[in-house]
Amino acid sequence: MKWYEQPPLTTLTDDCKILVFDSETQSSRSVNIGDLKSFVGTPSTQTSGVKELTFTVDGDNNGLCYFLGTNRSTTIWQNPHNNSLVISASAIGFGSPQSLVDRQASEFYTPSDPNSWIKLSIFNGVLKCKYYSLRNRNQNDHYLRTWKLQGSNDDSNWTDIDVHTNNTALNSPSQWLSFPVTSSVAYKHFRLLMTGQNSSGQHYLCLGEIELYGTYTY
Repeated sequence: MKWYEQPPLTTLTDDCKILVFDSETQSSRSVNIGDLKSFVGTPSTQTSGVKELTFTVDGDNNGLCYFLGTNRSTTIWQNPHNNSLVISASAIGFGSPQSLVDRQASEFYTPSDPNSWIKLSIFNGVLKCKYYSLRNRNQNDHYLRTWKLQGSNDDSNWTDIDVHTNNTALNSPSQWLSFPVTSSVAYKHFRLLMTGQNSSGQHYLCLGEIELYGTYTY
């Protein structure tokens, strides 16, 4: 992201917004200063707390992405991308990474490159992941088969949270698939890394939605 007309952060209150440029979508977006301060390391005046985000059923409204999309249950939901989360990908073949948290039966995929990934970075806080959900894109091929869910706190060194090899459970358009996981560490960055070919023998990472659950500390 690039800043435009950048004033000192200390002169702005947390409910102010600043215009930033999203290099992935080539568009400008407004971002809450409170979230931006936390993301770049400037102390924020937001109230700290802990929220337990518990999985109940595929596609529920209990996960982190939904919670952040409602500004921690204080507003009507809106896509959290670039407001409280940054969703990115190794490269874009079709669609936009922000569609992965748009609550729609949508479609995103990377080019057919080995070790393709999608990543969620939390502006403010960390999550100790206990469950995650994937939703297939709204097409009937190129199903995800071999992948890792990983966590990091420096966006450089990654730890495996969950690993799957030739998992054939995803087999229909817009299908959800959810997994319990065990992690002793809370992370700021999460990455879904595709480590093998999809059901069509290609390296397109195709996905419609992703959601994370667990203990969110902010």
